[in-house]
Amino acid sequence: MVTCRRAVLLKNVGEVTLCNGSLAVAEGNRFVAQIPFTPMSVGGDEQLLCYADDNSVNVSCKRKERKPQVQSVEVDEVGDDDLQVVVRHKEVHVTNYRLESNAAQPVVLFIEHSASAAHGGYVITTKENCVKDVMGFSRYRFELPPGHSCDFEVVEEAESTQTISTDKGIITFINRRTSGLLADGCMDDKAVARLVKYIRRKETIRAISTLEKGRVTEADCEKWAKGSEVYLPSEGSPPKILPESIEKLVDNVVARREAQALVNNRINEFEAHIKRVFENQSRLRENIRSLEKLGKCELVDRYLRDLNMEEDDLRETRAGIEKCK
Repeated sequence: MVTCRRAVLLKNVGEVTLCNGSLAVAEGNRFVAQIPFTPMSVGGDEQLLCYADDNSVNVSCKRKERKPQVQSVEVDEVGDDDLQVVVRHKEVHVTNYRLESNAAQPVVLFIEHSASAAHGGYVITTKENCVKDVMGFSRYRFELPPGHSCDFEVVEEAESTQTISTDKGIITFINRRTSGLLADGCMDDKAVARLVKYIRRKETIRAISTLEKGRVTEADCEKWAKGSEVYLPSEGSPPKILPESIEKLVDNVVARREAQALVNNRINEFEAHIKRVFENQSRLRENIRSLEKLGKCELVDRYLRDLNMEEDDLRETRAGIEKCK
C-alpha cells in the first residue's frame, strides 16, 4: 500500500523568487499544520506541500520486471588473439498502480514516481497524465469521481550491457543462445562463425600444449575423441579437435603408459613382499641363535624349514620381477 497524503499544489506564476520559510495550512477555519517551505524560482516553478495523511483515497502498487530484450550482439577483439561478446539488453520495469476513491466528492490525485537507479538509471517512458517530468522522476495527475477507481501503468526502460570474455562463457553462449539470436535478427551468421572458429582454435592450441608437456591422460583422449565443445546443427556432428592420425598416436602412447603403470605397480608389490620376507627371515635367524645352546631340537628344525620356505618365496618373487621387466 502507498502512503496517501493531503497536499497543496503551489505554482509561482509571479516575477519574484519566493524565499524559504514556513507556511501555516488551514482547512476552512481550522488550523491543520505548519510545514516548511522551500524556495520557488520564477518561471512557473511548482511544488506539492504535504501536510496530513489522507484516508479518503487508497493507492496500491505492484512492481514487476519484464524479461530483458536483446537489442544487439557485438563480437569485439581483445588484444591480439582474444575475442569477447558484448550483449546489449533493454531492461523494462513496470509498476501497476491501483487508485481508489472513498470520498463523497471528486478528488484530484497526484502520483509521484521515481525511477530505479539500477543499470545506470532507468528512464520513465509513460507520458499519459504526466504533468511534470524530470530525469528519473515523473508526476501524474488524476481526477477521480466519488467511489471510482482506475488502474495506471508506469513503464521504465534502461540499457544494460553483458560482456562475455571467458572461453567457457563463450562456449555456453554459442551452444545455448545463438540459434535464438539468429532467428530474432540480433546476430548474423558471420559473427557466429567467427566465434566458433575462435573457440576451436583455442581448443586445438590447448590440446597441442598438453601434448608438448607430455601430460596426456585417458580423460584427455576421451575429450578429444568427442570433438569440439561448440556444435552447429548444420555440421551434423562436432569436428575433431586433433587430426585422426595424431589421435591414434596419442591413444597408443597413453595405452603404453597405462600398461607400464600397471607393471610398475606390480613390481612395487613384489618389492614390498620381499621386504616383508626379509623382516621375517631376520626374526627366524634371531630365534635360531637364541636356541643354539639347546643343540638340535624340534623347534630349531621348524625354524629352519620356515627359513627354507622363505628363501624359495624370495626366489619366486625375484623371478616375477624379472618377468615384469
